[in-house]
Amino acid sequence: MEKINIKKQIFKLGSILLWGLIIIFGNNCERNITRVKEDITAPNIISKININKINYDSVEIWWRTNEPCSSEILYSSNSQADTNRKADKEYRQNHSLLLLDLQPQTNYYFTIVNNDIQGNTHTIDSNFTTLENYSVYMKEGWEKFREDEFEKAFNSFQSYLEYESDDFEAQLGSGWSAMGAHMIDSARGYMLICNQQKPSYKDVLAGSNIVCYKDSLFYQAINYGEKLITGNDGLLTSFKKHYTFEYDSTLEGNDIALIVADSYIQINEYSEAQNILDRLESENDLIQTDSTYSKHLVNYVDSLKSEWWKELKYLP
Repeated sequence: MEKINIKKQIFKLGSILLWGLIIIFGNNCERNITRVKEDITAPNIISKININKINYDSVEIWWRTNEPCSSEILYSSNSQADTNRKADKEYRQNHSLLLLDLQPQTNYYFTIVNNDIQGNTHTIDSNFTTLENYSVYMKEGWEKFREDEFEKAFNSFQSYLEYESDDFEAQLGSGWSAMGAHMIDSARGYMLICNQQKPSYKDVLAGSNIVCYKDSLFYQAINYGEKLITGNDGLLTSFKKHYTFEYDSTLEGNDIALIVADSYIQINEYSEAQNILDRLESENDLIQTDSTYSKHLVNYVDSLKSEWWKELKYLP
C-alpha cells in the first residue's frame, strides 16, 4: 500500500481553498491600487486683503486662503527691505495679524507669506499708510484751554473727533471750549451729548449748569447745579470742597452754587436763592422781611459774581 504524505495533502487542500476564496471574493475587491499624488500646488488667497483698524501706530491685516496655512507678514517702510516680521504658525484658513509700534503717517510695504502643510508657499505684496498721530490734538486742546485760547482749543478737540467721533473727553473738551469762545449753541450741543454718555459726571454737570445759565435756561441750570452740589444727605455745607474743575482750578463748587442762587433769583424763587446763599456766606445780613429784600438780594449776588468770577472768562 502506498504511503500517504499527510503534509502534502494538507498543503494541496489549503491551496485549493485559497484560490477558491480569491475567485469568490475577487470580483468584489478593488483590483487597481491608486497611487497618492504628491501635493505641489501652492495655496491661494481667495479674499480681499483687508486693512482693518488702521491707526497711527498699529494696523490689523486680515485675509482668507483656500486651504489651511501658516502665515507671516514681512513689512518695512523701505520697499527694498523686509526688516520686520509677524507670524502665526497655526494652520488655518482665516488669517489675522496685528502689526504694532508703527510710525505715524508712514507708508509701509508688506509681503504676505502663506505655507501649506506640504510646504508649498504663496506670497503677495501690498502696502498701507498709517494715520497721523491724532492723540496730540487732545493734549493740545487742554493746553490751549488752560491758556484761555478757547477757539484754538475747540479746533484741536474737533481735529481729534475727526478720528474718534465718539470720544467722550474730546466731546467734553469741545463743550467747555465752545462755552469759553461764546459759541453757546455748540457748547450746549456737546454738553447734551456728554449727558447722554455720563449723566452724573461732575465736569458734565458743571459745564451743563454754566452753559444753560449763559443761555438764560435757568430751570435747567438749577437742575444741573443742584445735582452737582447736592450730596446724599442734602446740600453740602462746603460747596468749594465738593468740586474743582480739573482743567481750571479757578472754577469751584462755590461758583456753581452761586449760579444756582442767581438762577433762582431770575425765576423769582428768592427763598431758594437765600437757602443757597446762607451756605455760601452765612453772615450775609439779608433779611427776608425787609421791604427792599429782593433788591438787596440781587445786589448781594451781583457783588459776589463780580468778586468770584473775574478770573473765569467763560462766566459773565
